[in-house]
Amino acid sequence: MSDLRPNFWQNYPLSALTDNEWEALCDGCGVCCLVKYLDDDNPRFTEYTDVACKLLDTATGHCSDYANRKASVPDCIRLTVDMLPNMMWLPRHCAYKRLHLGQGLPHWHYLKTGQD
Repeated sequence: MSDLRPNFWQNYPLSALTDNEWEALCDGCGVCCLVKYLDDDNPRFTEYTDVACKLLDTATGHCSDYANRKASVPDCIRLTVDMLPNMMWLPRHCAYKRLHLGQGLPHWHYLKTGQD
């Protein structure tokens, strides 16, 4: 992670992040990889299941084949800045959602604590 600009999440808009900085925001919670039922009228009523994508490495919370995930899981969502306004089902602690909403990273986020 040495190619990350210092405090990039505070100093740059999400649209100006490098690919590595964007990916570094993920805390590995894995919630985006769970099967969920979305209420189209109100995303606050999202129901999460205990069923995870077949590529989710539950030990790390990251995709086991990230580079090729779309080939194995065609409906895999690649989160982008443009999608964030429609992704309010992401958990409250999600760095992407928080930064999009003008909030900071959670105090425990590894980019703030320096611990993976």
